[in-house]
Amino acid sequence: DTGGLYTLFDVFVAPFESERFSSVNLLEALAAGTPVVATDIVEASEILADGRCGALVRPSDPAALAREVLELLDSPDIYRVAREQAVSKAQGYSVAAYAQRLKGLYAEVTHKTNSIHDLELSRREEYRGVRS
Repeated sequence: DTGGLYTLFDVFVAPFESERFSSVNLLEALAAGTPVVATDIVEASEILADGRCGALVRPSDPAALAREVLELLDSPDIYRVAREQAVSKAQGYSVAAYAQRLKGLYAEVTHKTNSIHDLELSRREEYRGVRS
C-alpha cells in the first residue's frame, strides 16, 4: 500500500513519457491530498485538465516541471485549494463513483429499452385496430 507514502509529499511530480500505469499513480497521490505536476500525456490530461489540483507541462521539459512545482509551493492559497481539490478529484474516480455512473447508465438503457418496448406494443395495438 503506497497511499500513506503520498501523504509525505508536498507535490507529486510525474514526468511520465507514456501512459502505462500513470493514472494509478496520479489518483493515489490525489487521494492522499497531494497536488500533482505531470507531463501532458493522455491519461494525465484527462485527470488534471481543469488545473485545480495540479498542473500539466509538455513532456521532456524539466524546466517547466520545476516552475510549476515552485509556483504551487510559493503560493499558499493556490496550494491549499489544490490539496482540497485533489481529494475531491480522486473521489470522482473511486469505485463508489464508478458504480454510481454505471447504475445511471443501466437506468438510462433500461428506460430507453422500456420506452422502445412500449412503443412497439402501442404500434401493435394500432395495427390490430386497423385490421379489425
